[in-house]
Amino acid sequence: MVDDDCVVLIDAHTGRPKPDSIYQHGLQAAVEAREGVTVQPERETLAQISVAGFVGQYRHLAGITGTAATAAGEFRRKYGLEVAAVPPAHPPNRIDSPPVVYETRHDKLAAVVDEVEARHRLGQPVLVGARTVEQSEELSRLLDGRGVTHRVLNAVTTHAEAGIVRNAGAFGAVTVATHMAGRGTDILLDPALDARITAQCVREIQRKLSGGATSIDVNCPSPEQAALLEREISSNNELSVSRVSGGCVLRVAARKCSSLSPQERVRESSDARARLDFALGLCVIGTELHDSGRISLQLHGRSGRQGQHGVTMTFLSLDDRLVSMDAEAIVKLAGCRRTDAAGLVCYEGADISRHIRALQDAADREGEAQRALMQDYAAEFDRETGLYHRRREELIAASIHDSQAMPQLAGEIARRVAARLAAAHLGGDVDGDYAPRFARMQAELTRYYGVDCAELYGADLSLLPGEIAGLISEKLGQQASDVGEQVFPELMRLLYLRVCSGLWPAHIAALRDSVAVELLGGRNHKSSVASHIRRGNDELSRYWDMVEDEFLSRLCTMPLAADSEPTPSPVTVSGETELLLTGGASIDADGVFNAESAEKPESARRIGFPL
Repeated sequence: MVDDDCVVLIDAHTGRPKPDSIYQHGLQAAVEAREGVTVQPERETLAQISVAGFVGQYRHLAGITGTAATAAGEFRRKYGLEVAAVPPAHPPNRIDSPPVVYETRHDKLAAVVDEVEARHRLGQPVLVGARTVEQSEELSRLLDGRGVTHRVLNAVTTHAEAGIVRNAGAFGAVTVATHMAGRGTDILLDPALDARITAQCVREIQRKLSGGATSIDVNCPSPEQAALLEREISSNNELSVSRVSGGCVLRVAARKCSSLSPQERVRESSDARARLDFALGLCVIGTELHDSGRISLQLHGRSGRQGQHGVTMTFLSLDDRLVSMDAEAIVKLAGCRRTDAAGLVCYEGADISRHIRALQDAADREGEAQRALMQDYAAEFDRETGLYHRRREELIAASIHDSQAMPQLAGEIARRVAARLAAAHLGGDVDGDYAPRFARMQAELTRYYGVDCAELYGADLSLLPGEIAGLISEKLGQQASDVGEQVFPELMRLLYLRVCSGLWPAHIAALRDSVAVELLGGRNHKSSVASHIRRGNDELSRYWDMVEDEFLSRLCTMPLAADSEPTPSPVTVSGETELLLTGGASIDADGVFNAESAEKPESARRIGFPL
């Protein structure tokens, strides 16, 4: 989404904005240009660690979530944690209705709005889940068209999340929200919510009967809720009630009509009988399957908490992304095809539920495979990050306990750099072009290391690396004598650490490019991970070579002077301040500035303070 001249990404799992996340490889800039906002410069990642790598730093690890059981295997493989199910404090009273699949997305949304309007009329709070901000806003427009008062909770309205969630369980509340995963809050229901819904249902029954219906069939999700409604209706002297269809459907009529004989009741027109759906607690309506079943469960889990009543419903369509992958199989289930109360064609039944569950399970397995692949890539990141920090810590510890640790390290680096230089310029067969190749090596040594190797022209190639290392060591000795033998090791340590930090972001970028190459390659899991690890090892070796090259170059060419004092930086001051500093003015007890006529010394015109 666009917010304050910036493109902000949205977390696909929580529906919340992620202001610190951006697309990589120039995609963020492309999106910013398309949206017409200010194109921000490319960011640089200074450090990176995966979630698994981060939590692995802790000695003890534990967590709690309501949907861990479905991902027990993944928790075991990724974190080495077993999942234990804690029994609920109260028996669950949530009723999960089977999914209903409509032929088109338009029909699905129409059915969702019809359902929300009907439940809103009874005062039952409704939470409608949507996948994206666009879908939540589309549902909001449709509800506005029906005159249904509601609130929208998505990435755009995150600032008002606390108030929206606090009121989402109120009588008659309707909330349209993107994914509720990770929000960490319960939707608290009004204390007398069930009683108010029941009373409102009775009033709605009376309204329908007064509108011409001879009787009303009220569908209840459970016998317990049917009994609660039956007691409320029985207390009304104007209504009569009886149970049909196994006890979860109540047939309600006005008492003046109840005197009809059974034969007369059968002859009543079916058009004169209305239907009404009744349920207590929070009603949660899902409008699309998520790739992760845990996300769908977390949406449904907002209903029926702490032993309260609740009901969940799922409305899908053949146009939905996940369902469309196997829509033909659903269409073939002709026995599940029916027409709903609004005349819309839909598919519902045990076979549809099994098919939808299979689609969700397949998506879960695919998602788990992708997460496992990314975890293996991230493990290489974490391994190399650990090596990097371990090497830094060892260097710091060694330099603290041994003043000669850094000079010894510099000597080793000089030998390795000299060997690489000799191999790069004079490696292999040099017959016929020795002179130009030696000249290039001489120019590089002079430019980047401040040494002249002209006297080594024609030297034995096998001895050349050692001779070059000797010249560099002499240069380091000169630098040490210039700055002081006591100060130079500390300077070396600080410079080495700074070079490491400066080049590390480029190494992170190289590893990310490696992941991108493997993902585009389309190879299987093991092959791509093995290739990434090989490339990562090569990149890490190249990184340390670059660190040594730059460290040694900067150490050899850094201008140093023994016991040098920093040059004072001149600071221009106002005339009044200048007079005060030079004694040409004073401030009396009343705070009045008094300038004296004494001549100001010329040296006081500009005052230098050492930085």
